[in-house]
Amino acid sequence: LNSAVDAVARRLERQGAPTDLSPLTGRWSLAYCSTYLFRSSPFWMAGRAACQDGEEAKRYDWFCDQHRKATMVSEIGAVRQIISPDRLVSEFETTVAGFPMRVGGSMPVNIFGSIVSSAEIVGTAPGGAGLSLTLEMADVEVKGSNIPLLRQALDAGLKLDSRAVNDAVQIDRPFPVFTTTYCDDEVRISRDCDDNLYVYTKESPDFSLTQYDDVSPDLGIPKLLSGVMGILTGDL
Repeated sequence: LNSAVDAVARRLERQGAPTDLSPLTGRWSLAYCSTYLFRSSPFWMAGRAACQDGEEAKRYDWFCDQHRKATMVSEIGAVRQIISPDRLVSEFETTVAGFPMRVGGSMPVNIFGSIVSSAEIVGTAPGGAGLSLTLEMADVEVKGSNIPLLRQALDAGLKLDSRAVNDAVQIDRPFPVFTTTYCDDEVRISRDCDDNLYVYTKESPDFSLTQYDDVSPDLGIPKLLSGVMGILTGDL
């Protein structure tokens, strides 16, 4: 499958890449990638950009491997990028089973949240490889959390300011480059600095962020209880 998708992507890439940002703006759903889904986030791209090619890059790949192993219990939902004329935002929806039992399985209570990573587009450069976007990581926040109390704090603006962290620890600020090699009204193909392949399908030309007002901060317990009662009464 990987080789077949890559072959189709390279065939499309030979048709030519966009030369400006306008075709890229909108909401894009990640349909396929040749690496871990979370590496489509500018947060993880910035982490890679902070590493030199070679041994440092290999260590970063190892760290990504460990991160995925540690989060194997999570269920990944929608993964998208939202591109506006000056900003690239990643939305990564994930659900984790809460309250693990001592022996196998877990309680049917799920913890949901969308990890939203935002980066400023500080440069665009058309070239032979495609349209390269230079990004500066801005902040990371969690939206739509269904955890009581935490949801209120997050909705009040609690987030990680990446630029403030960079300034505090006095390290060089990374500027990852994400290159779009093909784009039409329905499909976008992009590659990162390691030539990992990302294929997106367009949801909408609108570049507004997802609102999670319909997610209640109740851990899904009312829905669970309703299901249990339905089973007990024979309504399900």
